[in-house]
Amino acid sequence: MQETNQPHLERDQTNNLENLNPCPRCAGRGELVSNLNKNEHSIVCPCGYKVTFYTSTLDKWPLFFLESLWNMPLVETEISQKVIDALVIADQDFLVFDLRNYSLIKVFHTLLDATKFMENRFDEDMEQRTILFQLQGNELEFVMISDELYNFKTNRKN
Repeated sequence: MQETNQPHLERDQTNNLENLNPCPRCAGRGELVSNLNKNEHSIVCPCGYKVTFYTSTLDKWPLFFLESLWNMPLVETEISQKVIDALVIADQDFLVFDLRNYSLIKVFHTLLDATKFMENRFDEDMEQRTILFQLQGNELEFVMISDELYNFKTNRKN
């Protein structure tokens, strides 16, 4: 097989990324694209938004890191109306993200429902740490991480 400098899609590979947030610009779905000659691996959206990571092997950890790079801007930047509409969220809603890779897990309308969900997930497995944000206008404001619920629960018992 002749090697080219053209990137190729990895969608048919077994190492597809599963926990991607929508594109922070247009709410589109990113796809994994690799240029093996340059050890360059990117997640690219049809709108042109992309994140890139350079590595010679694209196994579990580089994929996880690349996925995290893609997911983080959703909580760090202003959210476009397209993303708000695509996620079907409203002002003051609560969004629970996986703390490991910042993938969106679930949206709640009340703080109580969100914290119960976070507490249950953390009680099932302490590795399932989550982070809670609240939509205020077109930005996500940090509220807490699941560890704080555990600390509150532990201190309440003492």
